Amino acid sequence: FPREELQEFLHSRGFKFIPIVDPGIKNKNSPPYIEGVLRKVFIKSGAHEGYLIAKQWPNKVHFTDFFHPNATDYWHDMLDSLHDKLKFDGIWLDMNEVTSFCNGECPFTENNWGHQYAPDIPFHPGGKTIVDFTISSSAKYYGGITEYDAHNLYGIMSSYITYLWLRDRNKQKMPLLISRSTTIGSGKYCQHWTGDNQSTWKWLRISIPTLFHFQLFSIPFVGADVCGLSLIHILRCRR
Repeated sequence: FPREELQEFLHSRGFKFIPIVDPGIKNKNSPPYIEGVLRKVFIKSGAHEGYLIAKQWPNKVHFTDFFHPNATDYWHDMLDSLHDKLKFDGIWLDMNEVTSFCNGECPFTENNWGHQYAPDIPFHPGGKTIVDFTISSSAKYYGGITEYDAHNLYGIMSSYITYLWLRDRNKQKMPLLISRSTTIGSGKYCQHWTGDNQSTWKWLRISIPTLFHFQLFSIPFVGADVCGLSLIHILRCRR
């Protein structure tokens, strides 16, 4: 559908449109990239003087540094631009752990995505390195903060700044903002979804206690993928 027809089709039938927004800004001459460079709002590399290079769906990307004092206006202006093109009703923040398709910092070649050494820690959840599917722990935020110290805050920082846009610029009294990455306190600003799952009995069983756990984390609005992301089973979906 053309954008205008899609909006009319959904809204005339009482549906709400909520786009998925990822934090990775594609490395190309587009307004989000150019503005991000001009305002110096991207996470910096811990290995060189430039910005950290990661990989998400658009291939090479930079990530917004939500600790930077220019980040709020930058993120809000980009959401204004998106909303001018498509009148969405809420926002779904995905990949904001932050997730990267290479472990650590990506090298500078298109076809050779590698990984960087990460500081050792006493415990490795799941037996994996702490840079598994995320950025280098030596990456630097504004003020010299390292990814090693601030990794668990990226989700709530991106949620908080997005919440402010929905509340102040989009004038929503109760913003609909779903985030994949949350922490204690996130429930004040966003709702949570439990991430990618599968259409199997195992994942259905896991989802039930998971939803209750988030009540303990003060995130009451939480849900799991209905039908799952993969191994979709039609009969289970109907249940």
